[in-house]
Amino acid sequence: MLVPIREACSMLPQIFISGFIQKFSKRKPIYVICQLAQFICIAAMGLAAPLLSPVLAGYTIIVALAMFATARAFCSVTSKDVLGRAVPIDLCMSLSRRINQKKKVDLKVSGMVSLLLRETTNSVISS
Repeated sequence: MLVPIREACSMLPQIFISGFIQKFSKRKPIYVICQLAQFICIAAMGLAAPLLSPVLAGYTIIVALAMFATARAFCSVTSKDVLGRAVPIDLCMSLSRRINQKKKVDLKVSGMVSLLLRETTNSVISS
């Protein structure tokens, strides 16, 4: 039950958050505040379990998790916005091509290794 809460509160609000963040000329303070909010939420979850009654701790953890995920969404949108403005598009495309080429090589090597292991395993089993 906790993972869907975290993911829903982290991913869904990003569409609405991006418009809000665009209003600010400086985005670093937003990022810092959201990182601090994430820390506070994690600390609240950690302290709730041993210090509160089981039912109250459960509700506190769920609320803190939802708040953590929302702060995480703000940090994610802010960092992607800053990165999108700071990294030139041609560098992104160049890196993307290199990554795809590396993935193709890795896939070929892993395929050959798996075939070799299969043949080795079959020969050991049959002997």
